[in-house]
Formats: sequence, C-alpha cells, structure tokens
Amino acid sequence: MKYAFITEHKQEFRIDLMCEVLAVSPSAYYESLNKMFSHRARDNQAIDTQIAKIYTQHRGRYGAPRIHKELEALGKQLESMLSK
Repeated sequence: MKYAFITEHKQEFRIDLMCEVLAVSPSAYYESLNKMFSHRARDNQAIDTQIAKIYTQHRGRYGAPRIHKELEALGKQLESMLSK
C-alpha cells in the first residue's frame, strides 16, 4: 500500500522524500514497479484503493461497518473492476 501511495503522488512530491517519510528504501520502491503482481494482489490493491476513497469521501468518519456497506452497495461495479 505504501508503494501505491508513492506511485499515486509522485507528481506532487519527490519520490525519495516519500520513501523517507514512509520508511521505505527507494530501491525497494523501484524494484516493486518491476514486479508482476498476482491476480489476488491486484484485487486486494483495487479493494484497498476503494476503501481509501470511501474513507476520504466521508472525511474519516466511516468505520469498517459503514465502509463494508458501501462496498456491498457498489457490488457489481467492484466485481467488474476486479475482473480486469
């Protein structure tokens, strides 16, 4: 998840600075870019991203039960996202 954050925000912040703040070595980050992720890992990443979006949309006030409800409501959209 740290590497995904770095990738998403590399236009806003320097990569070496984000690596330092997140306690990740820059070489490990760059190595992760070259790794092939399994379907399961990509699915987990997509779900994690969706959870973070829901949490942010509700200004950090939603806990696990409410986030779970929203994920269920997204249902088919989430399934189609995972099958890509």
